[in-house]
Amino acid sequence: MVSKSKNEEWFDRHWLFMGGLTPEHEYRFHDVRRWRFDRAWPDKKVALEVEGRGHAKWNRYHSDIEKYNEAARLGWTVIRLSYVAIGKEDLTTLDILKDVLDAND
Repeated sequence: MVSKSKNEEWFDRHWLFMGGLTPEHEYRFHDVRRWRFDRAWPDKKVALEVEGRGHAKWNRYHSDIEKYNEAARLGWTVIRLSYVAIGKEDLTTLDILKDVLDAND
């Protein structure tokens, strides 16, 4: 089992409180590149990526772009939750995620 970051724990706690659909953790969506989503709802092709401070570094940012573009090519909708939103206790991204999941029924 992959250990969760504090940001992922924040998401899980708030998502559970909101009554959100149960996601798969560390879902591998690409066999060749072995990419994973932090949280995913494969039946709806919706994923959540929790973006910590490390994602702002150029090399990480570039590889994230490559990953998200490939996910789009495969039909995935990727919602990104930033560490800034988490620090502010801003639930807007979770509301958007809930709306996107509801729209994919």
